[in-house]
Amino acid sequence: MVGRRHPRLGANAIEFAMTLPVYILLLAWVVDGSWLVYQSSVVEGAAQYGCRAGAIIDPGQDDISLQNVLDTAEDVMLEEVAALGGACHACSATASVGGTPPERILVCKARNGYDPLFGLLNPTTLEGSAMRRLEWQR
Repeated sequence: MVGRRHPRLGANAIEFAMTLPVYILLLAWVVDGSWLVYQSSVVEGAAQYGCRAGAIIDPGQDDISLQNVLDTAEDVMLEEVAALGGACHACSATASVGGTPPERILVCKARNGYDPLFGLLNPTTLEGSAMRRLEWQR
């Protein structure tokens, strides 16, 4: 039986060539999905850090420094997007204060544009939000 060839010898190569694009597409989809989750967590983390930074600042008697609280929260959110590894593409940050003492809260929202690696998942904007109770309330 030496010299006798198996009848499916070339079939394996053909089947592999036909299924390879499906596996490559699946791998690209997983990588793109992972990148989306990572960038989403960067924006969410920036909102958390910014809200925490603003919540620990004293707004002062009669809210004389309330704008400082809001500016600090917004600045930290924008800095954290870059520090956590996200490129700032049309990024924005907004902070607002709601409620009355002693239940005043700082609400922070961070947004950033999303650039997919392969273009399989294509949301245009990622958003993150956080709320913190102001630590100084009069």
